[in-house]
Amino acid sequence: MSKSTNGLNGLASLSALDSFQAQAYDAANGLTASTAGRQSATLPRVIFSGEFLQALDQQGRVAIPGRFRAAFLDGIILARSYDRCIAAYTVTEFAVLAGEITSHPVTRADGRLLARLTFSGAHPLVVDRGGRVQVPPELRRYARVLDEVVVVGAGRCLEMWAPEVWAEMREDMADAAADIAEQAGKELKEPRPPRGREARR
Repeated sequence: MSKSTNGLNGLASLSALDSFQAQAYDAANGLTASTAGRQSATLPRVIFSGEFLQALDQQGRVAIPGRFRAAFLDGIILARSYDRCIAAYTVTEFAVLAGEITSHPVTRADGRLLARLTFSGAHPLVVDRGGRVQVPPELRRYARVLDEVVVVGAGRCLEMWAPEVWAEMREDMADAAADIAEQAGKELKEPRPPRGREARR
C-alpha cells in the first residue's frame, strides 16, 4: 500500500473519530443528532438483521454485508461486546450508547467498570472501497476469531462471532427462546418509574 493511501486512511479514521466524539458529547449532554445539527444525511438509521458467514483475509479485513454498507459511510466503531464477540456500530449509534453509559454516576464502581470495558476496546475505523473493515488484532483475540466470522444483525449494531462460539449461542437461544420472549414481554408491560417533573408531583 502506498504512503498516500495510508495517509488517506489515517485522515478518514481521524474524521470518524472526530465525528464520534462530537456526537458522543451531544448524547452525554442530552442533545440529539438532529438538534445538534450533526447527523449526516448519508448515514441512515437502520435495524441490523440477518446472519452472514464472512472470511477474513490475511490482513484481518472482513467484508460488511452489502445491504448495510451505506450505514457506515461516516465511519464504523468496532468494540468489545459483552458476549465474547465484536460489535460494529455506526458513528451515530455508538454516540447514543456512549451517552447511555456516561449517564451513570462516576461515583458508582459498576458505572466506571462498564465505561472502561466499553471504551477501552472501542476503535473508530473506516470501511474501505471494497466494503471491508480491518478488525484490530486485540478484538480478534477477544472474540476468538481466526479466519472466518459470522456477522449477525443485533438491531442497533452488527456483531461478529467466531463460528463455533456463535453455534453455541444459537443453541442456547433456541433452548431458552420461549423464556426469553416471556420475560421480555413482562418487562415491556411494566410501568416505567417517574422521572423529572413527574417524580416531583
